[in-house]
Amino acid sequence: MGPKRGKQIRNGVSQLTIVEHALCPLDARVSVRPNLTHEANFRYSDKQGQRQTGTARVFSPLGLSAKDEFVLWGLLAITLADPQTDGELHATRHYCLRRLGMIDAQCRRGGRQYNDFTKAIDRLAAVRYQCDKLYDPIRAEHRRIGFGFFSYSVPMDEDSHRAWRFVWDPIFFELVQATGGYLRFDLQIYRQLDTASRRLYLFLAKLFYRKSETPRLSVIEVAEQILGIAATVSTRDKKARLTACVKRLTQLGIVRDGLFL
Repeated sequence: MGPKRGKQIRNGVSQLTIVEHALCPLDARVSVRPNLTHEANFRYSDKQGQRQTGTARVFSPLGLSAKDEFVLWGLLAITLADPQTDGELHATRHYCLRRLGMIDAQCRRGGRQYNDFTKAIDRLAAVRYQCDKLYDPIRAEHRRIGFGFFSYSVPMDEDSHRAWRFVWDPIFFELVQATGGYLRFDLQIYRQLDTASRRLYLFLAKLFYRKSETPRLSVIEVAEQILGIAATVSTRDKKARLTACVKRLTQLGIVRDGLFL
């Protein structure tokens, strides 16, 4: 791994349908629990221009944290940075953390970042994702589909310098690799955001890819389905949380003042 390959990656990569809904509840006290099942809906237009609703179900035997999405999209970007990739990534944990910007020369090796990364990998590798209407860009149609994210093999010795092996699920990886199946985004901006703002950022990035303005969006729909805020939270508090996210994105120049949800 030469010095260029060891530099931080600038762009993250995510899958287009998945950014339209939360993978797990936003509240880690609820989501990081064994045998979590999360269901979310998303809206899309079919070939006739009619609005339809899709449903995704995420099964997380070890629980899942909204923070884990940074690792998921970051590892995907590291893998795709190799134009000759076959869907596998071989790299040490230290290398992955450096490329993701989670540690630098000042961070002590073996600290909290290493432990957090390892736990995120365990949770993500256990996930099974199902969707009744996920858009397949290769076949240009919505399909019923199910997959995991990746499998992994890592050294038992925490101090080992041997590479970790990640093997992406072939169906998931095919969808992401296909033209029109992925979304590239600024990972440095993403890193600066809280988990709720990260989800809103990716959702808006997909909308802004096609248009300079968003359509009218429902506070309830965005808060619950995209950000993963619990339905039991009051509408007032949902709106306050959304407003805080929009303000943060405005500060970073992603949206203009006056974006109404």
